Amino acid sequence: MATERSKAQQLEAERALLDRQNKELRAKLDEVDSQNKARAKASQQAFESKIANLEEQLDAEMRQVVKCFEFCESLLDCPSGMCGKAWLELQCQSVDELLNISFNNFR
Repeated sequence: MATERSKAQQLEAERALLDRQNKELRAKLDEVDSQNKARAKASQQAFESKIANLEEQLDAEMRQVVKCFEFCESLLDCPSGMCGKAWLELQCQSVDELLNISFNNFR
């Protein structure tokens, strides 16, 4: 009977140790999950901020392109005698510089 009691106590001690280890591992897992969620949230916020900045930049560039095209269209309505191809290309050089592209890409 003493050996049975000793064996039961030994099993109970092992079970208590395993329960304690289980709780510690669950706590570590919860901590890692929290850290991962925080990192993921920070990454998501950084990406969202970058997307917003890029969208603002794209909007500004598109407004610039529209202005440039409007300028080129206004050149087509130039005073008589001044609307040669060379004159138009000369006037559109400022548009080329703004857009950083070649006038030849539009032909």
